[in-house]
Amino acid sequence: MIRNEAPIASNSWLVEHPGGEYPPGLMGGRFIIFTSLPRVGGHSTLTLGIAQLMRPYFAHIEVWCKVMPEHGHSSDMVEKLAQIGVPVIMVSDETGRLKIGSCLSAIVRARRSKTDVFLALAMRHLSVVFEVAIQANHSVYYHITHDLNASTISRLRVCAKFFSKVAFICPATYEQFPGASDNPTFTWVAQSSELPVKQPDELASERAPFAEGPCRFGLLGRLTKEKGAEVMLEFADAATTECSLRVAGVGPFADAFRDRASREDPHPCTVIFHGAYDPANREQVLRTFFNSIDFLVVPSQDEWETLSMVALESLQHGVPVIMCRAGGLVSFGHSELGPAPSDVIDLVDVPALPAALHNRAVINRLPTEQSVLQCRKYYTDWFSDRVVLTRWLRVLMPSETALELTKTEASPQPPSH
Repeated sequence: MIRNEAPIASNSWLVEHPGGEYPPGLMGGRFIIFTSLPRVGGHSTLTLGIAQLMRPYFAHIEVWCKVMPEHGHSSDMVEKLAQIGVPVIMVSDETGRLKIGSCLSAIVRARRSKTDVFLALAMRHLSVVFEVAIQANHSVYYHITHDLNASTISRLRVCAKFFSKVAFICPATYEQFPGASDNPTFTWVAQSSELPVKQPDELASERAPFAEGPCRFGLLGRLTKEKGAEVMLEFADAATTECSLRVAGVGPFADAFRDRASREDPHPCTVIFHGAYDPANREQVLRTFFNSIDFLVVPSQDEWETLSMVALESLQHGVPVIMCRAGGLVSFGHSELGPAPSDVIDLVDVPALPAALHNRAVINRLPTEQSVLQCRKYYTDWFSDRVVLTRWLRVLMPSETALELTKTEASPQPPSH
């Protein structure tokens, strides 16, 4: 069972900028995030989201970045972090090879400054090396995939020996990890949207008027077989009912979508391909993208998928999601996250996705103003800044500090662990 904890008092989380009102006892702290900053992918925007949420609670936050060459490196994201006063320390070159001098310098500075919190966004064995070298007062290893094969389980158990906490990104992973519920080192913190500074009510006036006509599907993110890109191409080719598929992202199937979009022969399913986008410009890209679709499709085929950031962003913009019941995505059907109403998130079995999309196109029951409100309410109840910040403060802060911040309110909030 996942234990419920008291929510944070309302006046202790409304801190919007470094010049604001800080909870007592937190200023002077040093927070290091070890991550990568790919051009497209969860590491970049998850890092930015956590930095924005936690910036008021620490005197100094810095990011240690190791490039994952297969995903590239976003210099724009480095600039965006700098804009909120978070410097990025490159501990590798562009090929991902470690820069030993930079690593040693960063470690020495961290030791001298007595790092309060060290957060590793996965990054595997190197995270343990850095944590041992830094000796932070409190440390968290964030497992951001649903991968729970034997090797991963063994590695996470090793991490539990060196880190104060090992946090999973969704409750399904926490529940399925052997012995997690019996070990207080393990917990879970659901990710927030990649747009953590903008709440659903602020976006209410930005939703475009509902369009009449054929059903408009959207696919956004890494275009790989595991993420369901091939399935969506096959659906587009096999469609017999008029509809459209708008695609944005990069990956092995990008050229195939580009070619499909450029075809001039008439076909019931029109494909519109936008190509790559940079995480630093994501807010503007998403607003345009979600205003152009009726349903987001998350067609992930493997067990590595977690809660899907793009699904959360879709809900934040009031757009319902059709997703495969794969990996950590099953969390949306769990009581720990609702479960989500079917008009908000329609979970379908992996083999049944093409048929579900076909039926949706045939019925052509498009979203309504009520369903938009439902999407935003679900996001607000379970993934808004306030809810996620409450969870992060409990996980990132040592227990004695967290106790000062967490006080019971009269009004109930969604459960967190």
